[in-house]
Amino acid sequence: MITIIGVGHVFRIKESVADLISRRSPDVVAVELDKDRYWALRHPQSPRDQPFIYQMLSRFQKQVAGSYGAEVGEEMLSAVDTAKRIGARVAFIDLEAQDALQDLMKKMTFREKVLLLSGMAGGVVGGLFGGLFVRKKKIEKELKKFESDSQGYMNTLEKEFPTVKRELIDRRDVHMAKALVELEKQFSNVVAVVGDGHVVGMKKIMGDRPLEVIRLSEVRAHIPGKTPDPMPKKPSTITLSYTYND
Repeated sequence: MITIIGVGHVFRIKESVADLISRRSPDVVAVELDKDRYWALRHPQSPRDQPFIYQMLSRFQKQVAGSYGAEVGEEMLSAVDTAKRIGARVAFIDLEAQDALQDLMKKMTFREKVLLLSGMAGGVVGGLFGGLFVRKKKIEKELKKFESDSQGYMNTLEKEFPTVKRELIDRRDVHMAKALVELEKQFSNVVAVVGDGHVVGMKKIMGDRPLEVIRLSEVRAHIPGKTPDPMPKKPSTITLSYTYND
């Protein structure tokens, strides 16, 4: 069984993520991280050479996360910490972030670069990626649009920023979906924590495979220890750390 938990990297949801994972007692927790991104989240004050686009996106995300009383990526660290606490394995299933962003900048059209770097991508791109260029009020507005029609929202993104959609969404959807399928062959109970913008694509790629999907709106509404959960608990197993590599 695979459970996909959709999250946003700028929201205060780390407690809810931890509770949702714990209730499912998974054998392995897969996270939308690579080793370098995980290290960077664990050591936010340590300088590292990073592409300009990476620094820019991180700066905007940090600013927006602060408006929610959160730290960027804290929900991912919470997922990893929860896995270790309950004795589950950890799998980093994302592409290497720096390589993905460098490829994106090489392949983007001049128009896309101008719109993105000038901060004019406030609507679809801003809302989808956790508010890179917009304020809290705008983020909430865009999230409502996304939640009401995820596929339509993605179609708009593809029309406005085809390279961004292909490189940062579609390519990673395929990579992470394949990683989860492989993990399920080895472990009976897999929980994946990924950005909510990836949920629709990953679910489509995995076809008719039985899935439990928890969207970001449900995560944000979840009250640890109080919100009812239909999934039965099972004893956790004590295992070692694990990293998926294709």
